[in-house]
Amino acid sequence: EKGDGNGVAFPHVLPKPRDFTAGKFKIRTTPSGSLPTTQDLKNIIRNGMPYTAMPAWRNLLADDDIRKVAAFVKRLDGRPPAPGSSDQSAR
Repeated sequence: EKGDGNGVAFPHVLPKPRDFTAGKFKIRTTPSGSLPTTQDLKNIIRNGMPYTAMPAWRNLLADDDIRKVAAFVKRLDGRPPAPGSSDQSAR
């Protein structure tokens, strides 16, 4: 709910959910310590994350909803968007 990985499923899943409020992302095409691109996040949301509890949502969410989820996840750590990083990569 807060993006910190401590939701109701936390005690029941392995590996533990990622804390997006810490701004640490495992899968990205950007340098370490940087936010992933919107496209990076959309790919994970669409395809899921193998060997984790993150399912694929490609058949359950419309493209616009996936874009909105990606934008929400990018805001969870409180960093302002990088200059020039409008949601163009989201389309």
